[in-house]
Amino acid sequence: MSHRPGIPSTGEAPRPNYRLPLLRLVQAAYYIVRGQPRDLGADFRFLMRNVPVGPLVTGVDNMPASGPFVLVANHYQRPGLWMGWAAMIAGKIIHECRGRRVRWIAISEWDDYRLAGIPVPSPATRYVFGRFYEVFGFIAMPPMRASIQERAAAVRCAMEAIASGDVIGLFPEGTVGETPALLEAREGSGGFLLALSKQAAPIIPLALYEEAGRLRVAFGPPVSLEEATTTSRSERDAVARRLVMEAIAAMMPGELRGFYSGGTDPKASTRGVDQK
Repeated sequence: MSHRPGIPSTGEAPRPNYRLPLLRLVQAAYYIVRGQPRDLGADFRFLMRNVPVGPLVTGVDNMPASGPFVLVANHYQRPGLWMGWAAMIAGKIIHECRGRRVRWIAISEWDDYRLAGIPVPSPATRYVFGRFYEVFGFIAMPPMRASIQERAAAVRCAMEAIASGDVIGLFPEGTVGETPALLEAREGSGGFLLALSKQAAPIIPLALYEEAGRLRVAFGPPVSLEEATTTSRSERDAVARRLVMEAIAAMMPGELRGFYSGGTDPKASTRGVDQK
C-alpha cells in the first residue's frame, strides 16, 4: 500500500516537530510594534537551539561570492514543520556564508484565513504582514486580484533591490498549507523571474525536503532562462517556470517531485555540511 508523499511510512525515521518558542514570538512582536528593522538571517542564530535536528546543507558553493542573486525555493511544509523554518534556515546560511540578507517576496495578504476557526478579514492580515515585512525586509506581492499598478509596484521594488545588490528569495508555488511534493508554479512567476534575470542576477534553485528525519537544504547551480527568451512571448512565462522548477525537482527524491516528476537528473553539488 502506497503512502502519502512526504509523510514517512513504517520503518522510516520519525519527523521531528519544529516549534517557535514563546520568548522569540514575543521578541518578534516587540520588533514589529517598534518598527525596528531586523535581519531575519542574523536573528535566526537565536532560534537554532530550538531546531530539533541540525539541517544538512549542500551546494553552498553554487551561490555567487558577491553581487545580487535570486533564490528560488520550493514550498516545503508538513504538520509540525512550518515552511518559515526552512526560509529562516536558508537565510541564516546565506548570512553566514555570504554576509547577506535575503529579501523574501511574500503575498501581501491572505483571503479566507481563520484563526482558531474565527475568520480574519483580509485587511487585518494585510496590516500585520505589512508591519512584519517592513521590519524584516520582505517585499510584499499583492494577490492576483490586485490591480496591475499594485503588482507592478512590487515588481519595481524587487528590481530596485536587485540593483542595490540584495538577494531576492521567492517560492513560485505561491501556496499556503501542507505541501510536501512539488506543485505547479503559479502563472506569472516565470515572467517575474525573467525580469529579475535581466538585471544580471543569477537564478539559484533551492530544494527543501527531509531525509532520514533531517531537513535538507540544497543549493543548485544557476539556472539559465535562455530557452524561455527564445520562445514566443505567450510561452515565456510557462517555459521559465518549467526550467526553474525542474532544476529544483532534479535535486529532490522522486516521490517529492510531484508535478515536475518528469524532470532531469540531479546536477547540484552533493557535498554536505552539518549545521548544528
